[in-house]
Parts: sequence; structure tokens; C-alpha cells
Amino acid sequence: MRVVIIEDEHLSQRYLIYLLSIYYPSFEIVAVIKSVDESIKWLSNNSVDLIFMDITLSDGNCMGILDAIDLNSQIIFTTAYVDVDFLNTRLTDYYLLHKPISEKEFNNTMNSILTNKGLYN
Repeated sequence: MRVVIIEDEHLSQRYLIYLLSIYYPSFEIVAVIKSVDESIKWLSNNSVDLIFMDITLSDGNCMGILDAIDLNSQIIFTTAYVDVDFLNTRLTDYYLLHKPISEKEFNNTMNSILTNKGLYN
């Protein structure tokens, strides 16, 4: 499975990479991206199966990415903020991990995605 991490905080990037390497070593992390603009450019020319996407990036809100590109990837939003009601008004199907991400929450979310979406190859 091809994975991209869209996250501007270095420690959060490293932690997601760590969790994926421990629990899903067969997954290929194809890019780690830090901004909305970079994400739009990269995702316009590449496809992935799964995206970990921080909601608030250094150059704006991740909704700028979703407005610019029609994604067919499964998305797990990550955020340190509890109030994410705006997601409910924009999206019908999404997963959310609250920072700091616990291993239990990570695994529960991944198991749900892989089981419900049939993504595990």
C-alpha cells in the first residue's frame, strides 16, 4: 500500500513513520509533505492508497488540498484540536486521529480502514 504523510511538524512526521514501520512494514511511504501547496503539486502527479493529513498546515488549512484535487485515496486526518465540526460539513466519510496519537487509537483506526474499505493487499 502506498502512503503519503502530509504533516508540517517534524515530530509528528517521525512518529507516523515509526508507527507505520512497526505495525505495517509492507506499506510504502512514498512522500512526506509539509504544506498545502506542496501537497497539491505532488498529489496532482501521483496517486496513493492512504493519506495521513494534518488539518492545520504551515500555509493553510488542508481543505485547500481537497478543494484543488479530486482524491480517490482514503484519508486519515490528524489534529491536535478537538473541535473539527467543519469536517462534518465538508466530508461524509473520513477518519480522524487526535494528537498526540496513541498506538491503540492508531491501530483501531487502521484496522477499521483495512477491514471496512478492503484496502489491505
